[in-house]
Amino acid sequence: MSFLRFASVLVAVACLALLPASAQDTATLSGQVNDESGLGVPNARITASNLSTGGEESGSTDGAGAYELTLDPGTYSIVVESPGFEAAIADGVELASGQSVERNFSLEVAA
Repeated sequence: MSFLRFASVLVAVACLALLPASAQDTATLSGQVNDESGLGVPNARITASNLSTGGEESGSTDGAGAYELTLDPGTYSIVVESPGFEAAIADGVELASGQSVERNFSLEVAA
């Protein structure tokens, strides 16, 4: 019985040891998208383009203008778009493995 208990504990520890390693393989980009008056812009589209691989990930802001993307480490160009507003662009946003970066955007009303 003690061997079975030892084996169970060993398997559990091995599984737990793998979790942090997989969680460290990504980075988080989050922030707020506001209009010129400081109000959150709901449903704005955020597109992150990895400058090394050409891969893209996208998401949208929530009702208050907040967003969060989980991305692979790398250097990104971030484009934020919403109807009625000029696009906002941030080039050269660097994300390292396990890092959380906050990047806020202010959108100007389109002419």
